[in-house]
Amino acid sequence: MTRTVVRLIRRRSDLLMYLYEPPNIDDADNLVRFRYSPQDTAPAAFARGEDRMNEIGTYMMEALFRHPAVEQAIVQQLAKGDHHPQPLLVRVPREAETMPWETLRTREAGFLALDPRSPIARLCPYEREPTTTDFQPPLRVLAVIAADDDPERDWDTSEWVALLGALETADFRVSVKALVANPRVLAEIEAADSSNVGVEATYVGRRRDVVREITSFEPNILHFFCHGRDAGGKPSLRISTRGSVNAVAAPITFEAADIPVQTASELWLVVLNCCGSAAADHHVGSFAFTLVEGGVPAVVGMRQEVEVTHANAFTESFYEALMSELRKPLERLNEQVEIDWPATMHMPRMAIAEMCAGEDGTRVAAESSREWTLPALYLAHRAHRVIGRPPAGDTPPIGLASKLPSSLLESRVARRMRGPLAPSISDEDRAEAEVKLAVLRELEIGDLGVPSNALARLSAERADLERALYGD
Repeated sequence: MTRTVVRLIRRRSDLLMYLYEPPNIDDADNLVRFRYSPQDTAPAAFARGEDRMNEIGTYMMEALFRHPAVEQAIVQQLAKGDHHPQPLLVRVPREAETMPWETLRTREAGFLALDPRSPIARLCPYEREPTTTDFQPPLRVLAVIAADDDPERDWDTSEWVALLGALETADFRVSVKALVANPRVLAEIEAADSSNVGVEATYVGRRRDVVREITSFEPNILHFFCHGRDAGGKPSLRISTRGSVNAVAAPITFEAADIPVQTASELWLVVLNCCGSAAADHHVGSFAFTLVEGGVPAVVGMRQEVEVTHANAFTESFYEALMSELRKPLERLNEQVEIDWPATMHMPRMAIAEMCAGEDGTRVAAESSREWTLPALYLAHRAHRVIGRPPAGDTPPIGLASKLPSSLLESRVARRMRGPLAPSISDEDRAEAEVKLAVLRELEIGDLGVPSNALARLSAERADLERALYGD
């Protein structure tokens, strides 16, 4: 796959750039200062939150075009037409991560990130050789869907619906492990039906439980839908739990170091559909940046806060594009096929831009809305090749099969075994009480941060529920 790679390096107080790829353009390796000042008009307006994407995008491109070889490479790239897409990869050091590279535009072609000829991605600042992995279906996706702190919200439910719908577009088998916080999401998973997506669903546990799930499941894709946060200068995620949904415990904090990158040998991609997961300052790299530094081949993060509707639209469009991209190595079994990660970003950017468009149309609306620029793709390697393998003959058939927590299963068994002397209550009230009982049991036995003085009250409430359900 051909690509244009611009590399920036830090020298004292300056950022210098040169054309890393293709190298056969005259003076490609000359070092030229990348002139960008936060005090200039366009960056200052962008930092104040003024949505003038055309101004900041033109400013960024003019800074790149100060290098004649870079300008020549990008102009030649755009002249090749739709049949020859070629990603623009910017190798950014930590000092340049805060810059809105996704807004790059030319006066003739418009925004590059909205043009299928020139998708944009960020490269890890360190040189990494191309990597090659096998792909034998089912594709394994571990999804942590835990943004709700209010049991009446539908944030997590809409994210699950978007994710499942997109994964169902794959014409190969997909296996999902879903970690959820809200009982309504678990119920949605139970009610779903799919011919090619199998799901095992359980509740989010303690932080070490989440790490253990990642290690044991060995996902190809790790998806987070939760809150991003900056904990004392260290980027982190805030993941809701059953306890936080019921306001009896705090959410768990998850840092980049908690993701077992070294042991997750099958991990290709981490999707951080979380506010600020690609946000950084000049001294601390973002959550996404830290993961690619650690060796994750590809990471998607959000540069700022993102609306739930836009986050859901990103999930649906991105995974549809990704399923199409992953189909390619399975059509050419036993061959090395390069995954075009940047190309998967075009559809979701357009989907978000269309949501922000009014009567003026998507392209015009994109000039005054930054929402489509928020997803940022980071790559650790210049190329990621996959060798498609046929599914194993003993692979079990795929179907939707939710796995309930053991405590809830125990209560259902008890319900089936209750005798004629058990209390008589409606099925609707019993089902609601059983879910609440499962939560209380987990809060008692799990290390979920419940204060010790609250445990006695929870234990008494749990005992009352058991008597109401099953008698003495």
